[in-house]
Amino acid sequence: MADCIETWALALDADLLSGISGNQDTWDSLNGYDVIMINQNTTMYDLTFNIKMNCPSPFLIGVADGCAGDMAKFNSQTLYSMAEAAGACDMYGTLIDWSIPNYELITTTPVRFIGLPFYPAFFSPHKIAPSKKDSSQPIIGLQNSLCNMRNGLISLLVASSVKPGKILLPWGSTGWEDVGGRLRIDNIEFFPYSDWPEFIQRYCQAYFCIHLDTSYTLGRFPLDMAALGIPVIGSNRNQTNKILWPDLSIDPVKDILMAKKLATRLIADKDFYLSQVRSGGLALAEFSPDIVKNRLLKHIEELSNK
Repeated sequence: MADCIETWALALDADLLSGISGNQDTWDSLNGYDVIMINQNTTMYDLTFNIKMNCPSPFLIGVADGCAGDMAKFNSQTLYSMAEAAGACDMYGTLIDWSIPNYELITTTPVRFIGLPFYPAFFSPHKIAPSKKDSSQPIIGLQNSLCNMRNGLISLLVASSVKPGKILLPWGSTGWEDVGGRLRIDNIEFFPYSDWPEFIQRYCQAYFCIHLDTSYTLGRFPLDMAALGIPVIGSNRNQTNKILWPDLSIDPVKDILMAKKLATRLIADKDFYLSQVRSGGLALAEFSPDIVKNRLLKHIEELSNK
C-alpha cells in the first residue's frame, strides 16, 4: 500500500527521492526539475521551506498528508512551521476536496484538490468472486485496531452483532489480548500489521468490511476493498467511502444502529450485496491514474501562467 508521493511518482513516471540532505549538491540536483512534489507532514515542513529557498525555479507542490483536522492538534511551533512551508509552495494540493477551506485559512498559496491515483489492476490476481464467498458464515474485515483512537472498538462490536464466521482484526498493542473473552466474541482473528501481500491475501476473503473511522480523511482502505470487490460499511467523514458506497456511508458516532442494519442486510439480501459490489467497482473510475494526473497537470498549467 504505497504512500501518497510514491503513488504520484508512479502515475507521473517521475523520480522518487528520499533521504534528501540540505547541501549544495542536493540543491543543484533539484534545480534541474520543472516540478517538485513533497508530502506535507510534521517531518517535512522545514525541508519544504529550504527547497524553495535554495531552488526557486521548480514549481513546488506541497501535498497535504493526513487527516483534514490534524492541524487542530498541533502545538504553536508545528503550526508555524506548517504555515511557513505552505507559504513557500507554488501550490498546495489536497487529497480531499472538502478540506480546501481548512488549508486556505493558513496560507495565501493557491490550494487545489488533486486527489490520489489508484491502480485496481494490482489487486486483480487476488480478487475472489462473490459467488465463491459464504454468506452464511461471512468473514468481516476491520481496518482499525482497538488502540488507535479511530473507533476500532465500535467497528468490532458492530461486526460481532451480526454473528459472522470470522472477524479480521489488526493487532495494535498489548492490553487487548483478552478482548474476545471479556466481550464474549469467540471468532476474532488477530494479526499484526503486515506487508501488502499478506494484507491482501487475508482481506480478499472478506465478505464485507466495517470501517467506522471518526477522522476526516481520504480513506485508502475503502479503495483497496473496492478493488477486491468487497463493500465497506464506512464513515461519511471518509471521502472515498462516500464516493464508492454512498448507501453504506454513515455517521460513525450517531448512526451505529444503522451500521448494524446495513451489516445484516448485506448478509441477508444478495441483490443488495451485489449492487454494492458493483457500485464500488464502477466508482473506482473516478480515481483512475489518467483522470487524476490530468487534473494535476491542469492545475500546474493554470498557476504557472499566472
